[in-house]
Amino acid sequence: MAGWVIASGRTLGILTCSALLLISATLGQTGRVSSAKSVPFIVEDAVNVGSAQSNVTRPAPAKAAGDEHVPSPAAPSSAPETSPPGNLTTGQSLSIPQGGSGIVPPEDHGFQFQKATPVRMAPVRLQIPTLHVDARVESVGVTETGEMETPSDFWDVGWYRHGTRPGDNGRAVIAGHLDSQDGAAIFYFIRDLEPGDEIRILLGGPDGERVFTVRETAQYPAAEAPVEHIFGPSDHPELVLITCDGDFEGADAGYSDRFVVYADMVVTQEQANVEPSG
Repeated sequence: MAGWVIASGRTLGILTCSALLLISATLGQTGRVSSAKSVPFIVEDAVNVGSAQSNVTRPAPAKAAGDEHVPSPAAPSSAPETSPPGNLTTGQSLSIPQGGSGIVPPEDHGFQFQKATPVRMAPVRLQIPTLHVDARVESVGVTETGEMETPSDFWDVGWYRHGTRPGDNGRAVIAGHLDSQDGAAIFYFIRDLEPGDEIRILLGGPDGERVFTVRETAQYPAAEAPVEHIFGPSDHPELVLITCDGDFEGADAGYSDRFVVYADMVVTQEQANVEPSG
């Protein structure tokens, strides 16, 4: 993840955020913002990844149709595991390094991830019409060291399979890369989402589509992102997208802020007649 790359006169930080999403479990202040970027997760102490040499603010390019890459459809992911590796507690931090280095989460956490019901299939695609995003969804778990894995491709997104499935009661967490050495990645324009925008999740098998609408977006200082509000339980189906924002502060610190999109599922009449899961 070397240093910096110059493309068309722009200077881009090489994916310390995409390579390493650090989220402190310490409660912080929330606030709506209109700009952000993206990346993935782990459960434990911060891990330093990559190397960079400058402290700059990555400029925000204007969104334009065609800027987003649409990956080729892929076969549905295999059925997710149903046993989460553990729980989280305030005071810890979350990170999703690109290469897969992290720490095994302890067993005595402050709250438990909701176990997803085994009947619902894993998500296979995420679509955001207003951003022209149509991404393959990888089911990501944890590495041998306990770290939450990141998508293997910069144009895929990663669903945390040890948590809630999209459409079940609880918060389903999906992360995507902000950028790479080649430029923007799948969640580069996620900051442009506004309340009411649709996010569609296609599930494998006969489970069909789940539609969510953005409720709010929030920007947090990296050390103050509320982990329990991102991963914690909910009495209705929610979707959480995560990315980075703010200033790139070097390899050790990464990006200064975190950007989170919170969305609620739109329940159809057919779904309302089915007993809630989760």
